[in-house]
Amino acid sequence: MGSLGGGVAGGSGGAGGKVGLPALDVARAFPQATPASLFPPAVSDYYQFDDLLTDEEMALRKKVRGIMEKRNGTHYG
Repeated sequence: MGSLGGGVAGGSGGAGGKVGLPALDVARAFPQATPASLFPPAVSDYYQFDDLLTDEEMALRKKVRGIMEKRNGTHYG
């Protein structure tokens, strides 16, 4: 069909997508990009659920979040 050859769309089906080109390293191409796990935590309580929790419930939520952040390496808002 086209002049590029190959039966698979996007090239030879190799890792780079085009014949002879390496796969794109996104971290090198866009060094300003930040992984989602590094964004600051959301401090919004739009529905004001915090006002409904007792001190004990807030302490428990904080403890569970800490455990999950250690385990998964991400922030849970």
